[in-house]
Amino acid sequence: MIAAIGQSRRFFVEWILFNLVGFVGGSLLGATDGSVLAGVLGDGTIARVIGDLVFGGCIGAMQYLALRRHFPESHARLILWIPVSMVAFTIGARAGGRFAPMVTTDPIPLGIVFGVLLGGSFGVLHWLGMTVVGTLKAAQPILWIPACIVAWILAEIVAFGLGINQLWMPLIALIIAVVTGSALILWVKPR
Repeated sequence: MIAAIGQSRRFFVEWILFNLVGFVGGSLLGATDGSVLAGVLGDGTIARVIGDLVFGGCIGAMQYLALRRHFPESHARLILWIPVSMVAFTIGARAGGRFAPMVTTDPIPLGIVFGVLLGGSFGVLHWLGMTVVGTLKAAQPILWIPACIVAWILAEIVAFGLGINQLWMPLIALIIAVVTGSALILWVKPR
């Protein structure tokens, strides 16, 4: 019991740190505004999609590094977490960027809509990866969907409320990491 608590704490700390690195790195490299890729490729649709793939890939790669020790029985297919994250981020970010402003321009509702779309994309695609191809062998993978939606809603409310810029990316990443890391430890759990 004590060893399991220690392992959970260690995973939680790693999950937070790795998510911070992945999210901030992804933002600096691939975000729509103010990233390296935006500076090189411009602001067109193709540039945004490439940026989203890079952003999602950075998040997915760092999450993979944290997950592979906590979910050792998933190791064979866990590498697929990275491309799933790339696609999930791209779909969610493009859908959020397209549809959220159609609903509202008020920062809090805008964050909620954007968070539902981005978190829903991550949650559903990762859940499909878990259940269809076994990317992550978890006891209750369906709970990943609401965990991602809640995490991204909270993060996007903060992001839109503070004005989205690189300065706030660590805080946004921290919110997502705390919510999803808690879900992994408390509800999703290794199988």
